[in-house]
Amino acid sequence: MIAEAKNNLKALLPEWKNLLDIPIKIHKLLNQQVSLTNPLLPQQMFLGEAAFTTITDLEEFLVHELSHIWSSLIAEIYDFQLKNSSNNYVLPSGTGGKNPRGVLLACLFAVSAVNYYQRLLTSGSVRARSERLVYLHQYFFKSLATLQASDELSEMGKLITSRLDAFSGDLTTKSI
Repeated sequence: MIAEAKNNLKALLPEWKNLLDIPIKIHKLLNQQVSLTNPLLPQQMFLGEAAFTTITDLEEFLVHELSHIWSSLIAEIYDFQLKNSSNNYVLPSGTGGKNPRGVLLACLFAVSAVNYYQRLLTSGSVRARSERLVYLHQYFFKSLATLQASDELSEMGKLITSRLDAFSGDLTTKSI
């Protein structure tokens, strides 16, 4: 099912092909979590049973976790936050205890998932979920607002945030 999902993503998002081909080790989660990655375990992803409910769910979780992996590869070289940044940021989901890097990783996952669902909708797929796209748009914009209000971003974090801001003007909900 993972190979099928990756092939679907390559067909839907051909510009991501090289990123999707980066070697990633995928492990099965034995608890109730759906998916996770950890920057301390580079190029490794953990998926729970719920990630395999539908092919669309699996594709979204792959996009989500792969965006974290791809972004963390950059953060290893150019961190997104200043040294000693606080951990008092809250994600749009309500998850607290995050630092600016965590918010930026969340923002990047959200915009990647928005891109995925917009392509799915545009393709006319019956698997497209417009309500999920609306939620992810809101998540992206709220994460972006949190980043824009932060004074704890590194130069790289500021650059990525400014690019996300510029890109946000291209995001539309016309197909919703």
